[in-house]
Amino acid sequence: MPVRRDDPSGLLPVERDACAIICYINKEGRPTHGNVQRTIEALIKMGHRAGEINGEGDGCGILTDIPRLLWQEILAGAGHAPEQADDPGFAVGHFLIDRDDLAQHPDLQAAILGRIGGAGMEVLVERPAPVRSEVLATRARAGEPLFWQVALLCPEPTEAACRLFSLQVELEREFPVHVASLATDVAAYKVHGAPEILPRYYPELKRREFHSAVTIGHSRYSTNTLPTVLRAQPFSLLGHNGEINTIARLREEARMMGIVLPFGGSDSQDLNRILEGLICRYGLTLFEAMELVFPPVFSAMEQMAPELQAMYGWFRRHLCSAPWSRWRPSCRRCTAGSDGTFRPPPRDRPRSSPATASSAFSASMPWGFAPSGSGRPTGSCSPRRSWEWSPTRRL
Repeated sequence: MPVRRDDPSGLLPVERDACAIICYINKEGRPTHGNVQRTIEALIKMGHRAGEINGEGDGCGILTDIPRLLWQEILAGAGHAPEQADDPGFAVGHFLIDRDDLAQHPDLQAAILGRIGGAGMEVLVERPAPVRSEVLATRARAGEPLFWQVALLCPEPTEAACRLFSLQVELEREFPVHVASLATDVAAYKVHGAPEILPRYYPELKRREFHSAVTIGHSRYSTNTLPTVLRAQPFSLLGHNGEINTIARLREEARMMGIVLPFGGSDSQDLNRILEGLICRYGLTLFEAMELVFPPVFSAMEQMAPELQAMYGWFRRHLCSAPWSRWRPSCRRCTAGSDGTFRPPPRDRPRSSPATASSAFSASMPWGFAPSGSGRPTGSCSPRRSWEWSPTRRL
């Protein structure tokens, strides 16, 4: 669509699209199917914000609560007690595995299940999730991975979030697998395509029994990385709109802290992993991790008390992801007010997310990532992966 330009100097940048991002929250915490429906409908309405190549969308997805009614049905069909779906230690993993890797290593899934069992988790159900491959376009169909679901029980629910995070990091380091989500509370559904394809590709998203109290939706506009389903969002913690132009420094800081980044991840993907690492490795809360990685802009800091200025100044020196020169990531974090409420920050940067009230909450949902005490970093920087996998050695 032609863009009207009232700038005869030509100095103002041309308006361009950006990722679509939305979040619906039931303030009473009541899961409903309408919550999921409205999120997908909003993504479809924001189709103008998404990118595409030759008619194929750059990728989209939703992050929902685990659909426990559906999993009660699945567990019962597998001979398990359906009430296990409501157990605090019940978790669901969504894995994406390249079909070429599966053809080359037929025992790959068995090895992954063995690794999960070796971490002390009890595998209840594993299955290829029901999908409709015929709705995908040509490029997406050619690179379509196996969407594999694994339901498991964690022996210590209070430590489940961080134990599952550590397991996710180890699985991605040892095997050619992408972990879309592995948690006791959320599940991610992603596809390489436009939002219209999402409920058609995943039929269970249309079922009335699919309930969620909080749903994050994202439709990608690729900028500095090519579109693939592995880079589609939301990730396991957030949906993110924008570019981080200090991402190289942020990645270096992550390596020095012992946070293993995904192989070939986008800036948003690495941001997601860094936040999870700060929460699970260092015992920060979600809001503490967000404040550390994204302290307020200088103009906001100048209005704060001296002790807060000193704290945020130290944050900037410690983790130099904040002083980007053009815009801050538009995941629209919430800030705490003096009255105990939360409010979105002022729209002080370009490339911001759509002007919807729900988008303000997209990166700040307190889902189960509770601090596990003072943790010390473990692991090391993930090396460049060769993709040649063997069950007898680690990559």
